[in-house]
Amino acid sequence: MNPMIYVGTLKKYSKESGELNKTIILKTICEHLEMNFSDVKNRKTRLREFAYARHLFAYFCRIYTKESFSIIGKFIHKNHATILHSNKQILAWLEVDELV
Repeated sequence: MNPMIYVGTLKKYSKESGELNKTIILKTICEHLEMNFSDVKNRKTRLREFAYARHLFAYFCRIYTKESFSIIGKFIHKNHATILHSNKQILAWLEVDELV
């Protein structure tokens, strides 16, 4: 499993398909992390690799779509608070990476 995914990865897909949506974002993340799309979307688990994929999904959806936290959460069967937490988690990781 490759833990790194870059914004450029998603930009490449947006050029090919025109506009990013939730499905394309999650499929791209799953492809990059070598995970099953259906498992990440529907499986109810707290395993680190699934949580990481969902964090990335929530963060990139917030950047590249105009969907609300609630709508993003419904797509992966989570509530708005989970999506908010995911965004804060990614931003915290980015802040730490800048300091290093």
